[in-house]
Amino acid sequence: MSWNDESGRRRVAVIGDQQPLALKGYRFYTSFNKGFAPLFTWHPARGPARRGTVHLPAYPIHEYRQSREWTLPDTDVAVWVMLKFDEVLLDPARRSEFRVPREHTLVVRAGAERRELKPGERYMLPQGVLVYEGVTTWMGYNVFFDWTMPWLLAAGLLAVASLAWHFWNKFAARPWER
Repeated sequence: MSWNDESGRRRVAVIGDQQPLALKGYRFYTSFNKGFAPLFTWHPARGPARRGTVHLPAYPIHEYRQSREWTLPDTDVAVWVMLKFDEVLLDPARRSEFRVPREHTLVVRAGAERRELKPGERYMLPQGVLVYEGVTTWMGYNVFFDWTMPWLLAAGLLAVASLAWHFWNKFAARPWER
Protein backbone atom coordinates (compact mmCIF):
# COMPACT_ATOMS: atom_id res chain seq x y z
CA MET A 1 0.00 0.00 0.00
CA SER A 2 1.24 3.53 -0.69
CA TRP A 3 0.11 6.92 0.58
CA ASN A 4 1.36 10.48 1.02
CA ASP A 5 2.16 11.58 4.57
CA GLU A 6 1.56 15.05 6.10
CA SER A 7 4.72 16.45 4.51
CA GLY A 8 3.74 15.14 1.07
CA ARG A 9 6.34 12.35 0.98
CA ARG A 10 5.28 9.07 -0.56
CA ARG A 11 5.25 6.16 1.91
CA VAL A 12 5.01 2.44 1.17
CA ALA A 13 4.09 -0.40 3.54
CA VAL A 14 3.06 -4.04 3.30
CA ILE A 15 -0.09 -4.76 5.28
CA GLY A 16 -2.23 -7.85 5.70
CA ASP A 17 -5.06 -9.46 7.61
CA GLN A 18 -2.93 -9.64 10.78
CA GLN A 19 -0.45 -6.81 10.07
CA PRO A 20 -2.18 -3.40 10.01
CA LEU A 21 -1.04 0.01 8.86
CA ALA A 22 -1.44 2.39 11.82
CA LEU A 23 -2.07 6.06 11.03
CA LYS A 24 -3.36 8.65 13.52
CA GLY A 25 -5.04 6.08 15.74
CA TYR A 26 -6.66 4.20 12.85
CA ARG A 27 -5.61 0.69 11.87
CA PHE A 28 -6.05 -0.44 8.26
CA TYR A 29 -6.27 -4.17 7.55
CA THR A 30 -6.71 -5.87 4.19
CA SER A 31 -10.01 -7.63 3.58
CA PHE A 32 -11.10 -10.46 1.30
CA ASN A 33 -12.82 -7.84 -0.85
CA LYS A 34 -10.87 -7.21 -4.07
CA GLY A 35 -11.53 -6.88 -7.78
CA PHE A 36 -10.68 -5.44 -11.16
CA ALA A 37 -10.96 -1.85 -12.35
CA PRO A 38 -10.78 -0.95 -16.06
CA LEU A 39 -8.94 2.34 -16.60
CA PHE A 40 -10.40 4.80 -19.12
CA THR A 41 -9.65 8.21 -20.56
CA TRP A 42 -12.74 10.06 -21.75
CA HIS A 43 -12.13 12.74 -24.41
CA PRO A 44 -15.40 14.68 -24.69
CA ALA A 45 -16.24 16.59 -27.86
CA ARG A 46 -15.90 19.78 -25.78
CA GLY A 47 -13.81 20.16 -22.65
CA PRO A 48 -10.75 18.57 -21.10
CA ALA A 49 -10.07 14.83 -21.03
CA ARG A 50 -10.91 12.94 -17.85
CA ARG A 51 -9.20 9.79 -16.62
CA GLY A 52 -10.61 7.29 -14.15
CA THR A 53 -11.48 3.72 -13.27
CA VAL A 54 -14.72 1.80 -13.02
CA HIS A 55 -14.64 -0.73 -10.17
CA LEU A 56 -16.12 -4.07 -11.15
CA PRO A 57 -17.77 -6.36 -8.56
CA ALA A 58 -15.55 -8.28 -6.13
CA TYR A 59 -13.56 -11.20 -7.53
CA PRO A 60 -13.78 -14.24 -7.11
CA ILE A 61 -17.05 -13.84 -5.17
CA HIS A 62 -18.70 -12.52 -8.36
CA GLU A 63 -16.41 -14.34 -10.79
CA TYR A 64 -19.05 -14.65 -13.51
CA ARG A 65 -20.51 -11.15 -13.07
CA GLN A 66 -17.53 -8.94 -13.90
CA SER A 67 -19.61 -6.16 -15.43
CA ARG A 68 -20.83 -2.69 -14.50
CA GLU A 69 -22.99 0.02 -16.04
CA TRP A 70 -21.98 3.64 -15.58
CA THR A 71 -22.56 7.03 -17.15
CA LEU A 72 -19.87 8.89 -19.08
CA PRO A 73 -18.84 12.15 -17.35
CA ASP A 74 -20.99 15.19 -18.19
CA THR A 75 -23.26 13.17 -20.49
CA ASP A 76 -26.38 11.06 -20.22
CA VAL A 77 -24.77 8.16 -22.13
CA ALA A 78 -24.98 4.88 -20.20
CA VAL A 79 -22.09 2.53 -20.93
CA TRP A 80 -22.01 -1.13 -19.91
CA VAL A 81 -18.59 -2.80 -19.59
CA MET A 82 -17.62 -6.42 -18.94
CA LEU A 83 -14.15 -7.86 -18.41
CA LYS A 84 -13.73 -11.03 -20.46
CA PHE A 85 -10.89 -13.52 -19.89
CA ASP A 86 -10.43 -17.31 -19.93
CA GLU A 87 -7.48 -17.61 -17.55
CA VAL A 88 -7.89 -19.23 -14.11
CA LEU A 89 -6.48 -16.62 -11.74
CA LEU A 90 -7.17 -18.13 -8.32
CA ASP A 91 -6.84 -21.88 -8.56
CA PRO A 92 -8.01 -23.57 -5.33
CA ALA A 93 -5.94 -26.68 -6.17
CA ARG A 94 -2.58 -24.86 -6.06
CA ARG A 95 -0.88 -21.80 -4.63
CA SER A 96 -1.92 -18.67 -6.48
CA GLU A 97 -2.26 -14.93 -5.98
CA PHE A 98 -4.69 -12.32 -7.21
CA ARG A 99 -3.42 -10.49 -10.28
CA VAL A 100 -4.53 -8.95 -13.55
CA PRO A 101 -5.23 -11.49 -16.33
CA ARG A 102 -2.49 -11.67 -18.97
CA GLU A 103 -4.93 -11.83 -21.90
CA HIS A 104 -8.29 -10.09 -21.74
CA THR A 105 -10.77 -8.01 -23.66
CA LEU A 106 -13.28 -5.47 -22.44
CA VAL A 107 -16.79 -5.74 -23.85
CA VAL A 108 -18.34 -2.27 -24.15
CA ARG A 109 -21.99 -1.54 -24.94
CA ALA A 110 -23.50 1.89 -25.48
CA GLY A 111 -27.09 1.71 -26.65
CA ALA A 112 -27.44 -1.10 -29.19
CA GLU A 113 -23.77 -1.02 -30.24
CA ARG A 114 -21.34 -3.61 -28.83
CA ARG A 115 -17.56 -3.60 -29.16
CA GLU A 116 -14.65 -5.58 -27.72
CA LEU A 117 -11.62 -3.49 -26.81
CA LYS A 118 -8.02 -4.38 -26.07
CA PRO A 119 -5.85 -2.01 -23.99
CA GLY A 120 -5.10 1.17 -25.94
CA GLU A 121 -8.11 0.87 -28.27
CA ARG A 122 -10.71 3.62 -28.73
CA TYR A 123 -14.48 3.64 -28.82
CA MET A 124 -15.90 6.52 -30.87
CA LEU A 125 -19.20 8.02 -29.72
CA PRO A 126 -21.04 11.14 -30.90
CA GLN A 127 -20.28 12.78 -27.52
CA GLY A 128 -16.55 11.98 -27.61
CA VAL A 129 -13.94 9.22 -27.59
CA LEU A 130 -13.53 6.60 -24.84
CA VAL A 131 -10.00 5.15 -24.65
CA TYR A 132 -9.52 1.87 -22.80
CA GLU A 133 -6.09 2.14 -21.12
CA GLY A 134 -6.02 -1.29 -19.47
CA VAL A 135 -7.13 -3.02 -16.30
CA THR A 136 -5.85 -2.58 -12.77
CA THR A 137 -7.00 -3.91 -9.40
CA TRP A 138 -8.72 -2.51 -6.33
CA MET A 139 -8.57 -3.71 -2.74
CA GLY A 140 -11.01 -3.39 0.15
CA TYR A 141 -9.83 -2.54 3.64
CA ASN A 142 -11.18 -2.90 7.17
CA VAL A 143 -10.61 0.31 9.10
CA PHE A 144 -10.57 0.07 12.89
CA PHE A 145 -10.47 2.87 15.46
CA ASP A 146 -10.73 2.02 19.14
CA TRP A 147 -12.46 5.03 20.72
CA THR A 148 -12.04 3.49 24.18
CA MET A 149 -8.25 3.90 24.26
CA PRO A 150 -8.24 7.50 25.64
CA TRP A 151 -10.82 6.46 28.25
CA LEU A 152 -8.75 3.43 29.24
CA LEU A 153 -5.71 5.67 29.65
CA ALA A 154 -7.72 8.10 31.81
CA ALA A 155 -9.08 5.23 33.94
CA GLY A 156 -5.57 3.80 34.39
CA LEU A 157 -4.12 7.17 35.43
CA LEU A 158 -7.02 7.72 37.84
CA ALA A 159 -6.44 4.27 39.39
CA VAL A 160 -2.71 4.94 39.85
CA ALA A 161 -3.42 8.37 41.39
CA SER A 162 -6.05 6.87 43.74
CA LEU A 163 -3.71 4.11 44.89
CA ALA A 164 -0.89 6.62 45.41
CA TRP A 165 -3.17 8.84 47.51
CA HIS A 166 -4.41 5.83 49.54
CA PHE A 167 -0.93 4.51 50.33
CA TRP A 168 0.44 8.00 50.99
CA ASN A 169 -2.21 8.49 53.66
CA LYS A 170 -1.70 4.99 55.06
CA PHE A 171 2.09 5.15 55.41
CA ALA A 172 2.65 8.88 55.88
CA ALA A 173 4.68 9.83 58.98
CA ARG A 174 2.38 11.10 61.76
CA PRO A 175 3.08 12.09 65.34
CA TRP A 176 2.30 9.42 68.02
CA GLU A 177 0.26 11.76 70.12
CA ARG A 178 -2.41 14.08 68.96
